[in-house]
Amino acid sequence: MYCISEKFFLHLYRNGNPAMNKSGQNHITVQTRQEADAWLEMSRCIARTVSSCMESRNLSRENVAEKLGVSVQYVGRLLSGTANLSLKSVARIETALDVRCFSMDGGSRE
Repeated sequence: MYCISEKFFLHLYRNGNPAMNKSGQNHITVQTRQEADAWLEMSRCIARTVSSCMESRNLSRENVAEKLGVSVQYVGRLLSGTANLSLKSVARIETALDVRCFSMDGGSRE
């Protein structure tokens, strides 16, 4: 089971996916929970891919940060599997590290 932070709730709320009930208290809907689970699984998949790449190529966080043009702290968030990445960020990771984070075969997830 995943723990969803208040920051993530606010992100969903501001982007058209309200996670608050009428009284303003946190209220997890089934759809919100499914979206959060899917998002976290994708983020963790990227983290596993980057971690495997680092291990096989003997790269440090500093090396990866330099290749991506980001801070070492950002690489830490990326490796924790909790970074909220845009498609542009995923493409940058794939290009800079010469890895594939996702297969785009057009098939369903089922």
